[in-house]
Amino acid sequence: RVHPGACHQNGEEANDRQRSDQTKFLCRDREDDQTDELAEATDLLRKKLATTSMQQADPLTRKRRLSGLLARRGFDFNTIQQAFNAVSVDDQPNDDVDF
Repeated sequence: RVHPGACHQNGEEANDRQRSDQTKFLCRDREDDQTDELAEATDLLRKKLATTSMQQADPLTRKRRLSGLLARRGFDFNTIQQAFNAVSVDDQPNDDVDF
């Protein structure tokens, strides 16, 4: 993974052409990684939501367990939040709690 600040160049980095080219490459690579991570997190959420234990859990418990699972797998908060929005965890039965 690339440090978030690696995509932003300051005046000193702009002077070094090779470093600038590497930074541009890393930024493109980072965007692809974020898309892949979101897809992976979304797939994992869908898989876990299909289990009986998650379907029977109350909304708060379901969201707590799923967000904990994704966090333990190394996903950052923004990816977890986007995955929850993409999967529509709120559409699950007995769910009236916002993430």
